[in-house]
Amino acid sequence: MSKEYSYLSVDQFLQGYQVLTDGDIRRLVGVCYSLRNVYRLQLEPKDLMQEALTRIIGSDRRIPEDVSLVVGIANVIKSIANDLVNSASNRSWQLEVVSDEIDGDMPNVLVFSASPEDELLEEQEVAAVSEKVKAIFLFFEHDAEVLSLLRSITKGLKAKDIVKDTFGGSQGKYDTTRKRLMRGIAKMKVEGAEI
Repeated sequence: MSKEYSYLSVDQFLQGYQVLTDGDIRRLVGVCYSLRNVYRLQLEPKDLMQEALTRIIGSDRRIPEDVSLVVGIANVIKSIANDLVNSASNRSWQLEVVSDEIDGDMPNVLVFSASPEDELLEEQEVAAVSEKVKAIFLFFEHDAEVLSLLRSITKGLKAKDIVKDTFGGSQGKYDTTRKRLMRGIAKMKVEGAEI
């Protein structure tokens, strides 16, 4: 007998997230630190947290209604960390297999080859993400700070580098700008944008 789950909508999540205490946020960042260390991830804890929030808002990960928000977010963080470990382990294994098959003339060359289907899916995902990013940039065209944050994120900068380089070391400015970004994305979703 399986249990049917009801999940929080993005709006419900955002409303709940906005009322989390600083202590709740510190606990979640602590979970990120712990998982980074346990899984030996090459990722800053704040980046792991940001990835979890992005996936929840993007509806890629959902939180059951009958679970506290902090526990639900912590589970999403753990799931993402696990995915990162499995993905890295899988790629590493594939590289080892391919390297064993390489001709003896090229013993130090490793090749990772994706299937044509994987490459096509990746191209489609990139195109879809590109359209969503454009929509977000247009929505924030009059907010220079959010645009700076978005540019830094799209350049692949880590959270600590964004604070240092984009916001002159001001963690508070980074946090308030990130919250404006999150609220704006929530508003876009309410207005029917597919993000």
